[in-house]
Amino acid sequence: MTAAVLVTVNLPLVRLLPSAEVSRRAWPRHLTVLPNHAVPEAEVLPAVVAAVRAVAAGTRPIEATVRGRALFGPSRDVPVALVDRTPALADLHARLVDAVLALGAQPEAPAHLLDDWWPHVTDTAAGAVEQGAVLRLDRIAVADLRGPTAVVLAVEALTDPQD
Repeated sequence: MTAAVLVTVNLPLVRLLPSAEVSRRAWPRHLTVLPNHAVPEAEVLPAVVAAVRAVAAGTRPIEATVRGRALFGPSRDVPVALVDRTPALADLHARLVDAVLALGAQPEAPAHLLDDWWPHVTDTAAGAVEQGAVLRLDRIAVADLRGPTAVVLAVEALTDPQD
């Protein structure tokens, strides 16, 4: 059995490509739609990617508005832009939680899921998202967070299921 793998699922605000390697300290701006989860074995990663793809296939692009600022993290020292918790975002989050938990994933911070999850965009070296900005979230990314460099496992478009 291999060691657990930490994965994240987000809605990138910039273009990400599959297989891209990005320093975790310089992760591009994104809305965290599924906080970090430990997957029991690396062999489960393809199933996680397939589950995220299945969820993405039934999800239209989402628009959400930045409404405020907050400090996250255990020491309350991580500045974020708070995003409206729209029904579409809440539904996407819940479907992703169900999908990865069914594969044996364990949330890094279970207290911040479902009703206690708040959509947000963490500030980066590139800056902060402005209050009042309307974000068009039209793709979803899955990344392997082992080590100091994240590897993008997949990027999928959110499309109208009618298309």
